[in-house]
Amino acid sequence: MKLGRCPTCHAAVHVDAMVQDEAGRELMATLAKLNSKTGSSVLQYVGLFRPAKSDLNNGRALKLLTEALELTPNLQLLSAGCDATVRNIHGKRSSSQGTGETVKPLTNHNYLKQVLTGLKEQFNHPVNGMKSGAKKATDMGNAQVKHYHTLSDVENERLRQEQLAKFKVSKRAGESA
Repeated sequence: MKLGRCPTCHAAVHVDAMVQDEAGRELMATLAKLNSKTGSSVLQYVGLFRPAKSDLNNGRALKLLTEALELTPNLQLLSAGCDATVRNIHGKRSSSQGTGETVKPLTNHNYLKQVLTGLKEQFNHPVNGMKSGAKKATDMGNAQVKHYHTLSDVENERLRQEQLAKFKVSKRAGESA
């Protein structure tokens, strides 16, 4: 079944081709459970792991998506964190473009974890795998997202804008200190 055309290369995109392997099916099923804002934010984040000269295979993309979803069950926090991470990494990459440095893909979620830790107070929700006061998540490997809280796209965008504004204010305050 033809889904549409790729906005980049204008090739036909077929749904049946996207789900030829098991990882592709699981990736699509996981994304289908997310609201459109969160799905878009997490996909852009996962794209930061793509090697410069090749595509990210479905198995690796599924693993990265699952790991990102395991960091916090708060999808608003995750969306804001992924957006901030993508924006910051793209900014760093574009500023280093003229210097001749090669762009290296991300290799782990540490940067996102730091961003989520900075944002978590605004969302009042712990980030799995990160210290939270005296508490520490010790069994991150068994973390699972059990519930997806759904919001309308308008409501999600409004909350995202509020959180990004708070993040910018706290970032400026940290830089001036």
